[in-house]
Order: sequence, then structure tokens, then C-alpha cells
Amino acid sequence: MPWRKSTLSLTARLTLWYTLSSVAVVLTATLYLYFSWINALATRDAGFLYVRVDAARALLDQKDDNRALKNRIEKEWPAISSEVFHVRILDDKGRIVAQTPNTSRLFRQLRMPPPLAYEMDDTHASQIIRLEGQVFRAISALISMEGRNYVMQVVLDRTNETIVLQEYRYRLFVVLAICLVA
Repeated sequence: MPWRKSTLSLTARLTLWYTLSSVAVVLTATLYLYFSWINALATRDAGFLYVRVDAARALLDQKDDNRALKNRIEKEWPAISSEVFHVRILDDKGRIVAQTPNTSRLFRQLRMPPPLAYEMDDTHASQIIRLEGQVFRAISALISMEGRNYVMQVVLDRTNETIVLQEYRYRLFVVLAICLVA
């Protein structure tokens, strides 16, 4: 078998190999950072939803005809949180026990996930829902208290997070392009 000489010089081949290796390392690092950030945001959002479910569960346990629950959901929570979220609690007959103000239309439009028995460590219980250009993370939790069942629906608006992720993705592509050129 005759020995065939490469058309590229050794310097050119090494330069090409180092360039491709560098791009692969930078690509791997940026993808890792991007998906780590997505995972961290999803975990934070799920934790936020679970805290709301736990707080409502504690309020449902009080024996005051749900006055504290209604006050907390309808007045306090929307005023003190920096997150945009909506809550609705239904009794076992489907009647609204409490809900955040001005959310009836939103809950009618959203296709909520089916209620699941609530467990704090279930990070996959929440789902992403898209509606008219907005992105939400939603959970429907089945809560049983003293023989009565309630369905708590919590919706967290993730539209701003989606915009920030798009900007981050754009910046990562710019970094990758600069690394490729360099």
C-alpha cells in the first residue's frame, strides 16, 4: 500500500485540531452553564409553588371558615411577593374557596394539569403551560384535610424568565462565535 502524503502541513493540522478542541471545550462549558441555569430556575420555581401549597395547607387546617386563607390569598400574597403568581383553591364540589384577584379568566383559559396527591419532594409535579405568548409553571395539588378534599392550583408567570433565557442564549452564541473566530 503506497504511503499517501497529507495535503495539509503538520502546522495546519495541529492548528485545526487545537481550534476544534477549543471550540468543543467552550461549547461544552456554555451548554453546561445554560442547562444548569435552566435547571436551577425550574427548581426555584417548583420550590416557590410548593411553599404556596404548604402555606395554603396550613391555613386550611385552621378552623375559621377559611377567613385567614381567603385574606392571605386574596390580599396578602399578591402584595408581598416579587413573583407574579395566581392561586385558586377549589372544594370537593368544584366551588372556589379562595383565589387571587382578577384571575378567573386566566384559570378558565389555562389547561391545568390534573391534581396529584401533593408531596414536597416531587419536583416533576409542576408543568410548563404556554398561553398567548406567556409562559407559566403550574401545579394542581390534591389536599385532604379532615375528610374533605381540596384542589389547589398555583400558576407562576415565567414570561420574564423566558425572555432572560433568550438573552442569555444569544450571549452564549456570541461567545461561541468569538471563540471560533479567535
